[in-house]
Amino acid sequence: MSPMELLRINKHNQDYAFFNALNQEAFPDEERWDLHHALHYPIPADVMGIYDAGKPVGLYMALSNEKAVYVCYLAIHKDLRGHGYGSKALKCICEHYQGKQICLDLEKQDPKADNAHQRKIRKEFYLHNGFYETHYSMNFWDLSFELLCFDAHFDADLFRELCVYLTTDEIDPHIIWEG
Repeated sequence: MSPMELLRINKHNQDYAFFNALNQEAFPDEERWDLHHALHYPIPADVMGIYDAGKPVGLYMALSNEKAVYVCYLAIHKDLRGHGYGSKALKCICEHYQGKQICLDLEKQDPKADNAHQRKIRKEFYLHNGFYETHYSMNFWDLSFELLCFDAHFDADLFRELCVYLTTDEIDPHIIWEG
């Protein structure tokens, strides 16, 4: 595979329709941010297209400051999943934010969930690609997510600083120690 590129998305991007459709397909309604809204959200967000050999293959959205990054969303096009693009994208994202604490979330493991197998595979994917369990969760929108970090040491206070950007009348994230 050729080198991957991360390029900022905007509504004038020639691949905007691809990214918008991917966002709609990859995330359930209750977890999805509207792409147009994300591009205009008044926070330090990176809304980025993931390209391989000049072709769009995925997208991610991240909040960042000088010390930490929270990858809110990461998706690879459904036809390309299982072909190494996700691992390659994670490596590229981690290199892009080198020197910062990089965190992401995923649905908590629940054997009774309709997508229990998918949740298990997703977590195994992130652990296989260098992320660690933090023993913290984040709750908002009546949903609960497990937090993973691309470092064995997770600084919850750094992550909480990023969550200030998320806090609105509709979103009030709570970081909870589960250890």
